[in-house]
Amino acid sequence: MKFDTITAIATGTTPAGVGIVRMSGPRALAIGARLLRRERPLPDRRLVYGAIYDEGASEPLDEGFVVAFHAPRSFTGEDVVELQMHGGLLNLAEVSAATVTFGARPAEPGEFSRRAVQNGRLDLTSAEALLDIIEAESKAALRLAHRQLGGAVGEAVKSLGATLEQVLVEIEAALDFPDEEETAFEAERFCAPIDAILAEARRLAGTYRTGRYLRRGFRVVLLGAPNAGKSTLFNALLGDERAIVTATPGTTRDYLEATLDMDGLPVVLVDTAGVRHSEHAIEQEGVKRALAQGSSADLTVLLVDGSRPPSESFWSALPSDWNRGTPLLLTKSDLPQDPAARRWAERFTSGEVIPLSAASGEGLAAFNELVRRVALPGGMPSAETAVISRLRHRGALERATVAMERAREALCAGQTLDVVASDLHSARRALGEIVGEFTTDDVLDRIFERFCIGK
Repeated sequence: MKFDTITAIATGTTPAGVGIVRMSGPRALAIGARLLRRERPLPDRRLVYGAIYDEGASEPLDEGFVVAFHAPRSFTGEDVVELQMHGGLLNLAEVSAATVTFGARPAEPGEFSRRAVQNGRLDLTSAEALLDIIEAESKAALRLAHRQLGGAVGEAVKSLGATLEQVLVEIEAALDFPDEEETAFEAERFCAPIDAILAEARRLAGTYRTGRYLRRGFRVVLLGAPNAGKSTLFNALLGDERAIVTATPGTTRDYLEATLDMDGLPVVLVDTAGVRHSEHAIEQEGVKRALAQGSSADLTVLLVDGSRPPSESFWSALPSDWNRGTPLLLTKSDLPQDPAARRWAERFTSGEVIPLSAASGEGLAAFNELVRRVALPGGMPSAETAVISRLRHRGALERATVAMERAREALCAGQTLDVVASDLHSARRALGEIVGEFTTDDVLDRIFERFCIGK
């Protein structure tokens, strides 16, 4: 597959000490040499220092190092040249424009990574991991992305595909040579390998929830009546005065969120407006948003002030389909407790009850343990475990699983081998879509349009 030569600024949009302009394609080496006004070819993987000139200019645009990576041993699999110079944005823009003058064209978002996939230098899961590294907002997300870049998911999927292909070869041999004894079809012979592939595909698809939480954060919403202690707990968990806390009920009118690291688990903590019936339009909107946050959360926690009589206005404002298994935090446990508050709360929730005081710290460790237990019931995955984190991967694995289940049923029912083979081919194609072996341009467009230019 042949491409033209593309160019882009590979470093960010903030001025820095060093910036990089990257080129890839058949003319990259020649353009790099012309920028340096160098007659000899650029050597492979060696820094060359020199002044960088635009065409016909008497003064250099800048000076710096140029390094070439000869095909196929480069990121994209093509000839690649990187110009490393001073990181001023105007400076980089002028050098990038000079590369266009000499015959390159501006790259589209993600085009370097896309060429790496199309040239077999990366599989699609590794390319997606590059974007995850750039967008990672927690150490857990960054570690997961690096594992996927290293091939944890791609290799697991390829292994499934290779095993499935072995089964297909034997089945198709039986179809092509039905009279030969060595290829005689025995249904039992194929059940075990198909069952093994099915089990691993289901396991891998089942890691999606954990992967999504590690990649994007586990969303925990604090819900309760005004002055139940939501903002105080929010601040205590963050170790920062992010939310305004006053004795006046209804201080919080909108939701506020922040991300914290809870023993390796990224948690998006959401403080909400106090829930109660109100005649004020602004407070009504705040209550509406609080309930909406609660309904879409990964975990919603009810906070009830254990030191005061129960708030009937709060409970009557909850929707009729409220989840009765919602955990309950009895707040302000450092103060004398009102037994009626707990009795009333237990009428509306059968979930775990944790006495808690943000002032004294009582119950904070139990709350952290609750969150981790709900988010990661199997514990934090090991570094060797393949974990998927994208809906695209889960969807393809589920399609592969359904197709293999159909093939398994066809085997048991004694249906013809062409039916079995057709379903297994569908499963093989679904697995190949994950790593980019069978992927349409439309899918690639959707994936790489989210990449930055230069990546």
